[in-house]
Amino acid sequence: MRTTNDRKVLTSYITTALWAGLDDNDEPLDDNYSHSDVPPEELTKLKTMIAKFLDMVGPDTIDRYLDDHDLAQLGHDLFLTQNGHGAGFWDRNYSTEDLGNILTKASKALGECNPYVGDDGRIYFYNN
Repeated sequence: MRTTNDRKVLTSYITTALWAGLDDNDEPLDDNYSHSDVPPEELTKLKTMIAKFLDMVGPDTIDRYLDDHDLAQLGHDLFLTQNGHGAGFWDRNYSTEDLGNILTKASKALGECNPYVGDDGRIYFYNN
């Protein structure tokens, strides 16, 4: 694999989650929350999930994805696809037709992982 830097993937994943997520008042999370509101234990959980995804698809698949996209886009597409937002891996242009299907299948296998505001005002992620 070209890179093992999952920090860019994680950062983009969280940015997308905050952008797409809503609080209890249906306000976008990114209006009032940022990366600093995600506690360390949640970061560890997300890192583990991203590593699992990368292992599931394998380095050759990630390299093929990186032919046309970057690591930030990977994190963005992972969150959107995994959580059924109607966009993501399956709607990108790839040099090979099967790439979007492989990435989508692996994303869905992880189960949904959506952000919410905890009682302490921090951002947590629940898995379905």
